[in-house]
Amino acid sequence: MRALASLATAYLAIALAGGCKTPGEGGDGGPSDVTVYMTEEEALRTLLPAAGRVVEERAVLTAEERRAVEDLVGERVGERAFAVRAGVRADGTLDGYAVVHSEVGKFKPFDFAAGIEPDGSVRRVVVLVYREARGAEIAGRRFLVQYAGKTASDPISIQRDIIHVSGATMSVNALNLGVKKALAVVEVLYRRHPERVARLLAQPGRPLGAGAAVGAPRAGHAPLEEVREARYVMGALCEVRAWGEGRERLRAAVARAFEEIETADELLSDWRPESELSRASREASRAPVAVSRLTAEFLDLAARISRESGGALDITVGPAIQAWGLRGGPARVPTGAELEALREVTGPEKVTVAAREGGGFEVRLARDGMRLDPGALGKGFAVDLAARRLREEGVSAALVDFSGNMYAFGAPPGEEGWRVAVRDPARPGSVLGLVTLRDGAIASSGSYERSVVAGGKRRGHILSPRTLEPVEGVLGTAVVARTAALADGYSTAAFVLGESGASFLEGRPGVEGLVVLGEEGRPARLLATRGWRLQ
Repeated sequence: MRALASLATAYLAIALAGGCKTPGEGGDGGPSDVTVYMTEEEALRTLLPAAGRVVEERAVLTAEERRAVEDLVGERVGERAFAVRAGVRADGTLDGYAVVHSEVGKFKPFDFAAGIEPDGSVRRVVVLVYREARGAEIAGRRFLVQYAGKTASDPISIQRDIIHVSGATMSVNALNLGVKKALAVVEVLYRRHPERVARLLAQPGRPLGAGAAVGAPRAGHAPLEEVREARYVMGALCEVRAWGEGRERLRAAVARAFEEIETADELLSDWRPESELSRASREASRAPVAVSRLTAEFLDLAARISRESGGALDITVGPAIQAWGLRGGPARVPTGAELEALREVTGPEKVTVAAREGGGFEVRLARDGMRLDPGALGKGFAVDLAARRLREEGVSAALVDFSGNMYAFGAPPGEEGWRVAVRDPARPGSVLGLVTLRDGAIASSGSYERSVVAGGKRRGHILSPRTLEPVEGVLGTAVVARTAALADGYSTAAFVLGESGASFLEGRPGVEGLVVLGEEGRPARLLATRGWRLQ
């Protein structure tokens, strides 16, 4: 485990970076909000016009270099690595630099490249991919020309130095920040270190113009298309994005994926009195309750994560959640006697799942008054069911995003995977970096998601099974795992574990994650597993 940078405040929000679509292409009957303006190769030919070859470098900042970049930018820089391209002329001299980067606009990241002269000034800025429904005017040459000539020491502020676009204020601010970062990286890493530039120029690189176009149709196959659909289910918004051949076939596959999510809701919802989980809560203390294979799998997974985490995840805390007013009703602080009494009806050891004679499964509860709450695991479990169905339907690539619980397989055309931006919501437009998902999942847990004010104090919705009180001193967690259910469950367990949460994640095979420690209005500490990487 290693400590990363401190945050100003607040927790992480996860914003999805979408796939590619050609300009003007409609999506499901409406205008596209994902537009590819040019490929990276086309951008390099535009930004490095005199270069015969290009040398690519993933420039990783040392702690000292990042501080120097932050001094020039004027604020914290979350990224530790930048994609830098150096153009080399036929005579071996430097034509300039191109920094290819992403920033988050209002909701989603957009990709751009900043061309920088050898003297450190902006030659030109181009937008590669824009993913918002509004504000695409920032990709126009008329807007982007404003950056020409800017240097690392120049202010780049909206309205004062850069005239903004109505309706795109957040995207303009994000692009201003991105251009400042690009200028600062070139200044700190290259202009201040001529020896590094000399090493770049001595590398063979590759001929400029040899790259493949983003989204180019595959030979002998129909072009890939994208279908997107969002529905409100299980009390939250779920979006499915699928790439493949044949729009109608994709629509049918997405519809079947939502059927899987609705099935999970019918089985596991604790708001539906007829669900298997609700019936088990009411009746399983008196007699075994028959349940389906899926419900048995859900309960077995909850029990497994509970064992691994020493009880940090516990789906039996429903009565305590009710007592705190976190399930509706007036918010209040239960008395010590009430909490002590609640211990009689909570605890994962009080839930038993067994095979029934003749087939099927049954659930028993040890105490009357228990209530099973799927909130720590249910959405991730549903995401896995939907993703599995999409694979079975022959979808080439897809992402299921259920209120921040995401699973992705394959990749949109021209991409390595599905990119997810990890943001600091206290500073709009500022990100810690990007995570690329492919055949894996990411989930988050945060005190910001739901809270109540009780006893004159704001309290989050995640309870410690040990104390039956809201967890304090933790702002949030984010976890990458091979399934969405594991990511969902582990993120909750790590949140409850707090200071030791990252150590717990470290011991889980194929899992990486981070834990944000702190309190509202106070500086935070970020702890992460050794393999946690941001782009």
